[in-house]
Amino acid sequence: MKIPGLVALEALVRSAKDNWFYARLARSRRIQRHVALGFDLAIRKLDDHSIAFDPNDRVMGSEIIATGSWFRHDFDRLIATLAENGASTHGKAFIDVGSNIGTQTLYALVSGHFSRAVAIEPEPSNIRCIRLNVFLNDLEARVSVVPVAAGAVSGRGTLTLDGDNQGGHSFVMKREPSPGKLDVEVTTIDHIIQSLGIEPSAVGLLWIDVEGYEPEAIAGARTLVSAGVPVAVEFNPKVYGHEVAKSFLAELSSKYRRFAEVIENQPIVVRSTAEAMRMEPRKADLVFF
Repeated sequence: MKIPGLVALEALVRSAKDNWFYARLARSRRIQRHVALGFDLAIRKLDDHSIAFDPNDRVMGSEIIATGSWFRHDFDRLIATLAENGASTHGKAFIDVGSNIGTQTLYALVSGHFSRAVAIEPEPSNIRCIRLNVFLNDLEARVSVVPVAAGAVSGRGTLTLDGDNQGGHSFVMKREPSPGKLDVEVTTIDHIIQSLGIEPSAVGLLWIDVEGYEPEAIAGARTLVSAGVPVAVEFNPKVYGHEVAKSFLAELSSKYRRFAEVIENQPIVVRSTAEAMRMEPRKADLVFF
């Protein structure tokens, strides 16, 4: 059954007060999905926050429709692992690089893990969505939205857009077909943090997911890395190439003593960074601290 729009669903919900069958129908995920797909932007109200997102996005949008979150459980487990190992993030800043629509920024603040956040994102529609999510959750005083990309040096870069995945825009990965390219400002994470007056000691976690541009982003965050600020990064050796991937792991391993891989529904095991160099070269979500 296809419901053409929000008005139809609202009428259905009103009639549901006196009709058990329609009450169940109105709660159906299938009905809700058809309604959402008729709009460019949807807002979902959850237990401790509201989230605005593109319901037509085939990756993050589909996941939020289906489950209400974007890997929030794994994010919370990672933060708990840091705290259990003496790297508490409480009262510190969360630096969200490649923040997309700001899901992790929201989780970082509404759960009380951090005191403030910096959301770094270059794509205009994502930036608008981040700002809306900050507003919806009364977080304007605690979030700095920085509309740029993070790289090794300041300048300009060409972002290849992904038509199916709002989080798939990339400087280095090919997208076929792509709706186009976008010229964006690039600056370093160190410059952003300094301009905001945030000391490295006040940063609890540097979170980087920039679709294959992670080595360049880390190269522009030397002050934070040298200070031992925990770093969570999507590691993608297939995109980097063998030599860059090896060098990237070696650099992070030289700055930190411990690391862990975050795998959905599996225990997070903390290991010595000496073991990182012996890792199988595959895509993984890693945290160094």
